[in-house]
Formats: sequence, C-alpha cells, structure tokens
Amino acid sequence: KDVAEHPELQQEYNAKDSVATLLLAEKWLPIAPKHYHTIDMPLLDVLMAIEDRGMFIDNTYLKTFQEELDVEIAKIDLPLNPNSPKQVGEYIYGKLGITPWKFTETKQPSTDSDVLEKIDDPVVKNILRFRELSKDRTTYVENYIERQDSLHRIHPEFKQTSTSTARLSCARPNLQNVDKVGTMRKLF
Repeated sequence: KDVAEHPELQQEYNAKDSVATLLLAEKWLPIAPKHYHTIDMPLLDVLMAIEDRGMFIDNTYLKTFQEELDVEIAKIDLPLNPNSPKQVGEYIYGKLGITPWKFTETKQPSTDSDVLEKIDDPVVKNILRFRELSKDRTTYVENYIERQDSLHRIHPEFKQTSTSTARLSCARPNLQNVDKVGTMRKLF
C-alpha cells in the first residue's frame, strides 16, 4: 500500500524491506526453535517444488463437470433471484411470515445458509440447491479454469505460517475446501 500509487518508490521500498528482513533473520535464526531448522526449512523446499510443478487439472472432466452444473442450475425454477438477499428476505420473512432470529452486521434479517437450512419450504430448498451448485461452479470450475497455466496445471500457494493451529494451508486456489472429494478427485 505504501508504494502502490508511487511506482518510482518501489525499488527503494524493496531494498529497505530486504535489509529489514536480513536484520531480523540475523537476530532470530540463532534463537529459532529446533523444529524451524529440522522441519520448517526443509519442508519449504518441498512446498516450493510442489508449487512450481503445479497440479494437473483434467480439463475435459472440468468442462464436463461445468456442463453438468449448468444443467442442474437450469432445472431450478425460482420465483425470485436467489442471489438477492433482499428478494430472499422478502420471501422468507414476508411471504412465509417467519420471524427473524439471526441478523447481519447491518441489522438486516439474515438470509444465509444457516437460516435457510432451518426452513422447510420447497422454494427455500431450491435456493439452497442453487447457491450450492453456483458455488461449486465459481469456486471450483471457473476458478480452476482461470488459474491453470498452458499445461493445464494450477499452482496453489502452500503456507506454513498463516494459521494459528500450525497446520499447512493452501491458497490461490484453496484446495483444502474441496468438498466434492469424490467428484473433484477426478480433476487431479
């Protein structure tokens, strides 16, 4: 953010950042816990190799999966826009007459999945189904197509230090949240 609008300062900023990192490393490395040297650093090379190589995506299956999702989405007939919290809220709290019990940060009645899953109504079930299929399409299909390289490989980032639980995490794309394991396994 410091240099986003001042590209002429980027070189100086990068140099200062490098010096600061070196000074911190000189002070921190000698007192780093043993696992840093025996586990964390050796694992870094492995993770970088995985990132560089990437993971092959079966583009043919990905396109077939996208078509299947599109067919299922098209089958859902709704009297409202399922992506409109206002329309969904009017249906739930107006037409169905349900008393709101959960609210958004702006104090509006919530239309999130926690609320919708508690309502036994065919339209609400279709809203949930639509949202689930749409999320699969955007999160997995579109995201993977967009992020793959010319060899049909995606190159996610593996992070060793971004969670409070000290577990490995993955981003851009996040492969840890693939909830359609059986279906998605065919992609890799």
